[in-house]
Amino acid sequence: LGMAAQADAQPQDGANPTSTWRKGEVIVETVVLPITADAAPGDYRLLLGFYDAANGVRLPARDRHGAPLPDDAVPLLDVTVAAPPSD
Repeated sequence: LGMAAQADAQPQDGANPTSTWRKGEVIVETVVLPITADAAPGDYRLLLGFYDAANGVRLPARDRHGAPLPDDAVPLLDVTVAAPPSD
């Protein structure tokens, strides 16, 4: 289906930079992800990725076994975009 929404931001509006994170630490972040009005109805996968802000290069992402993840993106959950109600 393609991309229905995207949001780029520093963790917690820059108040908690990744350079201060510790291995095993749990970071909670709430993100509002507006869906475009022309998004096709259907199932979408929500992905998380990090990139180096200095050069725009996506950082490597790996699964719990150390294997590289496709597109260096961590799958979070699947969501369904419903068709708009008909008049």
